[in-house]
Amino acid sequence: MAFNSFGVAIAPNGPNVGFPGTISRQYVRVARNRQVSSTNGLAFGAGAVILPDAAGGKYQSLADFLATATNAQNLKKQFVGIAVRNVKTEFAYTSLVQSGNTTVVSTTASGSINTNSITVASATGIAVGQLVEGQGAPEGTTVTAISGTTVTLSANLTQAMSSTNVNFTTPRSPIVGFYANNQLADVAEAVSGITVNIPAGTPNANKAVYIRTVANSSLPGTAVGDFEAADDQAASTTATATINTTSLTVASATGIAVGQQVGGNANIQDNTFVTAVSGTTITISLAVTGALSTTAVTFSNMCLLGGLTDPWIRFTTGQIDENFISEVSILNRHGA
Repeated sequence: MAFNSFGVAIAPNGPNVGFPGTISRQYVRVARNRQVSSTNGLAFGAGAVILPDAAGGKYQSLADFLATATNAQNLKKQFVGIAVRNVKTEFAYTSLVQSGNTTVVSTTASGSINTNSITVASATGIAVGQLVEGQGAPEGTTVTAISGTTVTLSANLTQAMSSTNVNFTTPRSPIVGFYANNQLADVAEAVSGITVNIPAGTPNANKAVYIRTVANSSLPGTAVGDFEAADDQAASTTATATINTTSLTVASATGIAVGQQVGGNANIQDNTFVTAVSGTTITISLAVTGALSTTAVTFSNMCLLGGLTDPWIRFTTGQIDENFISEVSILNRHGA
């Protein structure tokens, strides 16, 4: 008779890869225990920074740290790791809540089988990132693009739609506990695998994990401090600057905001952020290393710690489950 291996893993695309903050691989794990200094607590699976003090420092969530937009420029220096899921007895460590999907738009749609495009009766209220629920749309299908009444989906239809009722909903929130303010928290500062919530983008094994520094209302379910799987470019324009200065004059400041990461040119240093906006004058956190003369530059709502080829946080497997949980790795310690 056949025997199942004891090493069989949970189906990676199933309904429950795991709760956020669960250590999934043990061969590299460096975790520290420090007090939380975060008004809203430190959720399991959330990113954390260290706030230095004479007692060795305290942990604060990325969400609370980045609530002050100018703190984005210090994220690389103070990022420390990801909160580990632990269950304690009697302490106020957890608040287990799961909200169902909230319907944003109900309409009808038509589309051909084995295609990832549908035509809706009305696209009003539909946004990239929303879940698509209707006959023919596979479980977990999301909106990836909108053009007029044409909506592009993350997966092909399994059956044709013809004036089919379709709901577009905000992603459900995963069940997440947290370490309360002033309690002790365990944070993985280097880890081969830990599960986190990924509300936007498609993970790919060994690819970079982004951190949201500026909110984008057109991506429902996302928030400042999130881990996400794709860049969210907010603006692309041209800029002029003198070498070794931190002031850019841009052709247009539309979409540019404090906390955004600046890139698009070799003269802009890695991990450069917007620290002030005044008309078309943009102050950045690091001086340009060469002059800019009507040079193309980009502004992103996401922070990439490290670079695309050497990110500090990577997707371990690239799999994501129905609850938007994926596995990431922090290969080296960065927090003191």
